Amino acid sequence: RQETIRRRQPPNARQRSRRHQRTLDQIARLRAREARIRRNFLHGLSHNLAARHGLVALEALRVQNMTRSARGTRDNPGTQVAQKAGLNQGWGQLRTLLAYKVEARGGELLEVPPEYTSQTCAECGHVSPANRIGVKFACRRCGHRGHADINAARVILARALEGNTNRGRTWPSQHGEPSANAWSRTVNRPEEVSA
Repeated sequence: RQETIRRRQPPNARQRSRRHQRTLDQIARLRAREARIRRNFLHGLSHNLAARHGLVALEALRVQNMTRSARGTRDNPGTQVAQKAGLNQGWGQLRTLLAYKVEARGGELLEVPPEYTSQTCAECGHVSPANRIGVKFACRRCGHRGHADINAARVILARALEGNTNRGRTWPSQHGEPSANAWSRTVNRPEEVSA
């Protein structure tokens, strides 16, 4: 098997006991199984998103930059290595799978810059780090309250629908997110549009 071949020692390395080698082989099999389970889940998720939605909007996260320094060096070891490794495997694969599945179904995949999506109010467009408190969102200007992830998803959708750019950042008109026409616009697939 591929995963056990990778665990075999080089010819000039110190001899391992059979039990040690068997343990390494078992670990390799478990990691391969974990990767297959993750890949299967991501295929199902991307299929459902592509099948049910004509427009999928994502943050254009630079996953490689976010995970590059996870392991660190011998003198300065990285922190949260497992979380960052999972981010690289999960989010990067999901974006890749969504790209071809949405296109194959005639949909549209839009990416918006991720700056301040979690700090921007979806009702009035006010940006402040104080708006977000853990998983809760409370706008300091208009008083809008809600779950922070849902608020950020609304901001991402509004940015994708309107697509006005301002110095590399996508903002709806007049920094008011979302505008009235952003929420009323429906995205139909080409075969669903009625004449």
